[in-house]
Amino acid sequence: MTRIFVGVDLSKDWLDIFDPRRGNIRRANTPAGVKRFLSELDRGDMVVFEATSGCDGLLLRSALGAGIPFHRVNPLHAWHFARSLNLPKTDRVDARMLARMGAERAFGPSPVFLPERAELAELSGRRDQLKRMETQERNRLAKASTAAIRADITASLRAIARRIRKIEAAIDAFVAAHPRLARQLDLLETVPGIARVTSVTLLSHMPELGTLDRHTVASLGGLAPRARESGRWRGQRFTGDGRRQIRRGLYMAAVSAMSHRRLCPAFVERLRAKGKPGKVIAVAVARKLLKAGQGDRRGRRPKAAHHRQRRPARPETLAARHLTPRSNDTVAHGAVRRRHGGVSPLVPCRGIVGRSSQTAHNSVKGGQLAVCWTGAGGVRWKNID
Repeated sequence: MTRIFVGVDLSKDWLDIFDPRRGNIRRANTPAGVKRFLSELDRGDMVVFEATSGCDGLLLRSALGAGIPFHRVNPLHAWHFARSLNLPKTDRVDARMLARMGAERAFGPSPVFLPERAELAELSGRRDQLKRMETQERNRLAKASTAAIRADITASLRAIARRIRKIEAAIDAFVAAHPRLARQLDLLETVPGIARVTSVTLLSHMPELGTLDRHTVASLGGLAPRARESGRWRGQRFTGDGRRQIRRGLYMAAVSAMSHRRLCPAFVERLRAKGKPGKVIAVAVARKLLKAGQGDRRGRRPKAAHHRQRRPARPETLAARHLTPRSNDTVAHGAVRRRHGGVSPLVPCRGIVGRSSQTAHNSVKGGQLAVCWTGAGGVRWKNID
């Protein structure tokens, strides 16, 4: 059966709809209007609309509740598609353009996110807004010289700090009330360098985490360098596009981890020895954090990769980089040998590798990460930094 793509251009008050069978339609962007529009669709129709900063919230929730497939388009991609067709800019034309874009590119359904994740994203977004307000006020305080202005800004900073604490308490309470979210956050926080603020950002703004390959997830997070080459010319590569919330949160986490030498110090030193600037190194570390979170959310390797490997696989993640146990191996529980003797406690890695139900463990060994397991030949361990 041929799938019909229905384009919807969203605004605060209206839904401008293009259905190839009925032409252009306009419905109010209200619960009643959205319900009427969805009831007019046939089974299997795909709704295509742009992710338009809040205007799509009602349509998104209603489509999820009704079980109607939809695809949210990156507005920049839609803009470039319209430019390639030399189209004018009107709501009716945009709706037709989105329907055509969906049909030509054969869009599949967007990842279905948990309803509670949208509320978590709102709480996280509000915290980000307050932190930016706090930064703005601090910058104003640094430039203010009048006593009355300084006193007013100081009072404003105290009020913002109280509001930030209130929102953070609301986030903690919300997570505690949703065990599924709490488990996912705890899993992400097993990665060194990822704490509660970063894990909430990843979970609320990247529902695809754990379902994509490492190159795609780095590009989606805005942390993949883009090549700029033409003929013999080789330009400098820059990161860009992607989701700015993910890039900003992981960058700050990487800077913090680097300042305390908690995360892959050998990798950082190699980049410094090559003369890489500090911001380039921070972005590289942020990309490692994202790939580590990607591996932890996925929890297991694809089956195809498992069949190809006949020896312990190269670790995929940073904190929970897993090594595939052999059939006669059992996981070490208790301690791992250091290179220079002695033992150190083990931290459980909650991912599961390959077909085995055994759980790998990792240990912080002299500032570096190690994975160990036991088998017929005794304890085997590997430094994964």
